[in-house]
Amino acid sequence: MTTTLQNQIVWYTRAQVGITCAMILAGVAFAVGWYQPATRQLERLNGRIAQQRQELEATGREADAVPELEDQVNKYKSRLSQNDKKIPKQLEFDSFIRDINNIYQQTGVKKIDWAPSGVQKIDPVFATPVSMKFEGDFMNVYQFLKEIEEMDRLTRVQSLEIHCQDSQFGRVDVKMVMNIYYAPEAK
Repeated sequence: MTTTLQNQIVWYTRAQVGITCAMILAGVAFAVGWYQPATRQLERLNGRIAQQRQELEATGREADAVPELEDQVNKYKSRLSQNDKKIPKQLEFDSFIRDINNIYQQTGVKKIDWAPSGVQKIDPVFATPVSMKFEGDFMNVYQFLKEIEEMDRLTRVQSLEIHCQDSQFGRVDVKMVMNIYYAPEAK
């Protein structure tokens, strides 16, 4: 019986070592095969969640600005509807020159000279810069510029130089470039 008992003790010891090794191997396999990949996936997902939260906060801040932008757009639409300036469908340079000549004669400026430059496309309209030189007393020049600003057609002064010719009599020389606009119909 001693041999059998000793055999059983050896066999149980080996069985315990085998089961312990199997448990350690199963634990390592669990850690390497499931736990670590799941942990890495969880970290990636947490990183994406944090990134998505930051993007959501940024989008929320942008969305907060929308009412202010809508107010600005409505304000500009209101200002545009109040603006009764016309943008002709063709250049109509002759009528522009006729209007300038009428203003020139009414305001008493002298020696007016003008020269149009090439057409520039400024979506959705076209602009033609017109260089002008003239002289007059300061009040006549002021009235001339005011009348140009009040024309029915849309114009914008691009540059303006006023030089004193005679300070005692208020005479000035003026060089200016203004854009006249037109918007041809789309075909």
